[in-house]
Amino acid sequence: MGATYRRISLMICLFLFMQGLQSYAINGMSLTDLYNDTQIYYISESPDRVRRTIESFGLEAKVLNSADFAKDLYSIKHILLQGETLKLAEEEIVALQTFVSNGGDLSIIGPVSIAQAFGFEFENEIEVKGVIESMNGELEVNWPVPVYYQPVLPEDTLDIYTLFKESKGIAAAGRIYGLGKVYYTADVFYSFGVQEIVLFPYVMHNMADFFEIKPIKRIDDVRVYMDWGFNYAADLEEIVDLLSDGGVSEVHLSAWYDVTRVRSFYEAFIRLCHAKGILVYAWFELPMVTQEFWNESDAVRQKNINGEDAVVGWRSLVALEDPLVNEKVKQEVARIVEAFNWDGINLAELYFEPAEGFSLVDDITPFSEYFVNGFIKKYGYNPREIFIAESNLTDIQQAEMMDAYVSERIHLITKLNIDYMDYFENNYPELDLYITLIDDSVDAEITKHIGSDSRQIMAGLEDLEVKLQIEDPFHLWSNASGRYLNIGKYFSALYPENFESIDINIVNRAGAFPTSKQTGVEYNYLVFDGAAYRQNVHLYALNTVYALDFMQTPYILGSCVSINNFENSLLLESPVAFKIEGGFTGVDIYRNKEIWPFRNDHEIILPKGYSLLSLSEMDDNRKRTPWITNITVDIDGYRILENGIEIEYMGRQGGYLSTDMATEEIFIDGQKAIVDRYVEEETYTILLPKGSHIITLVWKQEN
Repeated sequence: MGATYRRISLMICLFLFMQGLQSYAINGMSLTDLYNDTQIYYISESPDRVRRTIESFGLEAKVLNSADFAKDLYSIKHILLQGETLKLAEEEIVALQTFVSNGGDLSIIGPVSIAQAFGFEFENEIEVKGVIESMNGELEVNWPVPVYYQPVLPEDTLDIYTLFKESKGIAAAGRIYGLGKVYYTADVFYSFGVQEIVLFPYVMHNMADFFEIKPIKRIDDVRVYMDWGFNYAADLEEIVDLLSDGGVSEVHLSAWYDVTRVRSFYEAFIRLCHAKGILVYAWFELPMVTQEFWNESDAVRQKNINGEDAVVGWRSLVALEDPLVNEKVKQEVARIVEAFNWDGINLAELYFEPAEGFSLVDDITPFSEYFVNGFIKKYGYNPREIFIAESNLTDIQQAEMMDAYVSERIHLITKLNIDYMDYFENNYPELDLYITLIDDSVDAEITKHIGSDSRQIMAGLEDLEVKLQIEDPFHLWSNASGRYLNIGKYFSALYPENFESIDINIVNRAGAFPTSKQTGVEYNYLVFDGAAYRQNVHLYALNTVYALDFMQTPYILGSCVSINNFENSLLLESPVAFKIEGGFTGVDIYRNKEIWPFRNDHEIILPKGYSLLSLSEMDDNRKRTPWITNITVDIDGYRILENGIEIEYMGRQGGYLSTDMATEEIFIDGQKAIVDRYVEEETYTILLPKGSHIITLVWKQEN
């Protein structure tokens, strides 16, 4: 049957590329228009930073050379100039004035003299220590040292986006010029010592808003943590719509609340997510179980060095190292897993405290009775003596016992992580499994502090099908985003089959700049670098990420898709499945010269590999083939039948597909199948089993 399927083929795509495909402008729209609208041609004093800023927003960055000014710029939609000292020849200024007057878009970042040629006037230079960004509720942005800028002179025709904080002078604004538009902002790129930052976080959001441009490539593989404690009062349908619109493929939902408290919320939420094709995972944070479990008995509680109950941060810790406690915990974990229709499990952050280091003596664990007695029996000393000033240990003994304590903690955390993953695999083989570990490739001390050694843990899981997610230690969260490139490179090389994603924590950080919480360009950089090796990202958390950043995330992921225009067709290449957005009402879509049914009126769903995309007017006399309006697995091939469709796919954890027509029958690998189905308005969603399969949908006949 393989020969009858439309398969991804580099040779076919290159052949079609050479031959060309006819494509049409529909209602004034064409694929060339879509392509041109996302290209930004730039001249810059900081070309690498400008390119990175454009591409991490999901747009295309192209260098504009001086020779281009000698040609007609009609095929270019948007030009960006950057650099406080950037100079252009008089004839180049005239060419740009003509370009904008005829309807082009021009962004000017920095050079006042060029902005003046387009009608902007400026006040005298002032000292500035921050800005106010209107794009996000008048967000205040603070800088550690002052910078000197000339504010734009106010006038009624300006669209104002950014103000200097102290003076309320205009830092960024747009204006009409002829048939086109010009956006000016003071130079946003700055270096504080070795750290390079973008002073105005929303420079790209502001430009996109003013010029009404947006990326067209998106990858809907955003994974997000969601804590019921921050969302219990929210409207469920609104949450799920937000998740769907934000390109979320997986929600990892807090699994440390008693089942009786969350049952109605979780049942409804999981059902709504499944109807949108979103997977939901039980997110465990052992050694925190539930507050009710911890309250029931003092015997299960972890102890600190003072013999007090160990509560560190938000987690009330239990003594997992005690076999009797561990058995009780597994019973409670089973109760949570079996209560809901989960798609998988994430065992996250199972380690000892404190991550900050042993200087926080009162937070150090474990000191449960079981652990202390076992340590005394094995080494002859109470482990508390390692950390108390009045200890009777000599310096040599103290060093030896510290090494022993660290070693015992690493052994226990390794054993517990492996034990729980084995438990999940053996008892819930149908569920997808994640393990989230703290990165120990950058800061070797983190293993000493928390007892988590990623190599030892992963060595014990080599026989299991486990996805590895890496979280960087909290004290690195203010560092440059390039750290994620290092993490991705390190773990993808070590565990190519297991490494799945990087967990990016979007939280308020003391002393961070330009903003306490990552947003705008800094957020874009984090996602851009975090997705470099796996084309997905895992966000902490739904309630912490600003809405405008959250909605931008799938387009940042889409930046890995290469796109080229050829005779009103698009040649695309991607390492993963993706979508192209646009207005496709009344249009037939062709991929590699074959009608393509994986689409809806506003987006096209494409598989990894090469695609040559073209459009034609829809034939009103031909019965339209039902569409696959969403699919969350990899498409390996398809065949349109007289009254149905056959799809060959691969899904590591299963997934969902949605159609715009109800099905009469469903077959999996030739066998009639009964699968979970969800109906929402005129969308019909079907659960897909994991693995490689051929699913056949037989459409329901209209009476």
